[in-house]
Amino acid sequence: MRKLACTVAALALAALVAGRAQADPAGDFIGLVAEPSHPVKVGIQVRRVPGGYQGDYRAISLQFRPAPMTALRTGGAPAFEARSPVGELRLDWNASAGDWRGVWRDRRGVWPTTLRRGAIPPLPQIARVDVIALAGAAVLMLLEAAGIAHLLQLRRRRLLGKTGPRLDPTSRGARAGST
Repeated sequence: MRKLACTVAALALAALVAGRAQADPAGDFIGLVAEPSHPVKVGIQVRRVPGGYQGDYRAISLQFRPAPMTALRTGGAPAFEARSPVGELRLDWNASAGDWRGVWRDRRGVWPTTLRRGAIPPLPQIARVDVIALAGAAVLMLLEAAGIAHLLQLRRRRLLGKTGPRLDPTSRGARAGST
């Protein structure tokens, strides 16, 4: 009988500890702000700090960098608010369900949202070389659209020491890159 009582007590303690760990507001949480025109997948990262909690908000589907949230309440059931130029997200910790519940407000309306535990994907990394190459390609596209890309090619040829017949910038041959 005593062994059974100890086993029941140990199981109750384990269930209590597991329930307590599940009801911790710290961690990564993801959810969906279901605006009719464009639903946005969002995530928050909440961490325990002395005296309460701190958190960061991120619009995952828009690939925005994390932004700090303002703590509205830190003790007991914490609450956070994240403001942006287009709206604001207000979240309250729901300890019984182990998730964050709140609303997104903007000029078009108010939408309820729930964030549950989940892994927030890392931001995509763009190499610096890729950014420079993309910027160069964009500049060339703009010059081509303006009809002056051939002037840039002629200047480049002269700088590199390639000589050739002088071209009239209004001729079709100059635009096609022929000499």
